[in-house]
Amino acid sequence: MTQHTKILNVLENGAWHCTSEMYALYIADPRTRLAELKKQGYELVSRWCEAHKHDGQMKEWRLLSRSTWATTTKDTCPKCHWFMNHNPSCPTLKEKELTGQLKF
Repeated sequence: MTQHTKILNVLENGAWHCTSEMYALYIADPRTRLAELKKQGYELVSRWCEAHKHDGQMKEWRLLSRSTWATTTKDTCPKCHWFMNHNPSCPTLKEKELTGQLKF
């Protein structure tokens, strides 16, 4: 299993996850792997860790979209932020289903 896959397995539930969880999986530099995932099109957001008290600054990460292709903003739904697909609860998806304009 690649380090990218390990990180995605942690983040797949859409919740906030501290970088310390990735270090626990023996990923020596998760920041680099996270940057690489962003370049691959995964929409990731971060904030300072609120779950733990760290001696230094550590971030939490969250996966917003589940892309496997390089992304551009035009390919991401502006309402649910998923790439080339829609979150099942996305209002855009529901609107398109009702009007018969479903393109994804």
